[in-house]
Amino acid sequence: MINNNELEKINLYVAKSDKELSLDDIKFIMNDSSSQNLSKMNEAVMFGNSIKSSKIVNKLLSEGVSPISLLRSLMNYLIRLQKTKIEMKKGNNFENAIKNLKPPLFWKDKENFKSLCQRWPLEIIEKNLDRLLETEISCKLNNKVSILDCEKSILLIANSGKQYFKN
Repeated sequence: MINNNELEKINLYVAKSDKELSLDDIKFIMNDSSSQNLSKMNEAVMFGNSIKSSKIVNKLLSEGVSPISLLRSLMNYLIRLQKTKIEMKKGNNFENAIKNLKPPLFWKDKENFKSLCQRWPLEIIEKNLDRLLETEISCKLNNKVSILDCEKSILLIANSGKQYFKN
């Protein structure tokens, strides 16, 4: 069904265009929704929303996204948090601390990212980075349990995030 929807998008684009379809056109049309879902997963995990995290993880895995991709996405997010927190510990305010992030922080994500930086301790971020790295190694060594290992690590982090966002 997903593939049919994507093919339908391509057909509609071709029908409205006189030019020949290129690979770049197809990439633009398909607008890789998995990258958006990875961002949603990262935020849900870090805000301690285990149920939402689980749903997104399962959706991504069912769409064919590899467990390694999920782990690396969350690792990259944690590294960005880590870098920002280190800059803030050096005395920089949040705005100055995020200036060196590559790619730059999207303006819509600033408030959520700032909230995460304020509440997650640096030591716990680093501990979770280690956990994700160990899980990636485990997934590469034993492909048969990679999905379970991936889900377990991600949900453990989401569960630990709950303590930082109690109302």
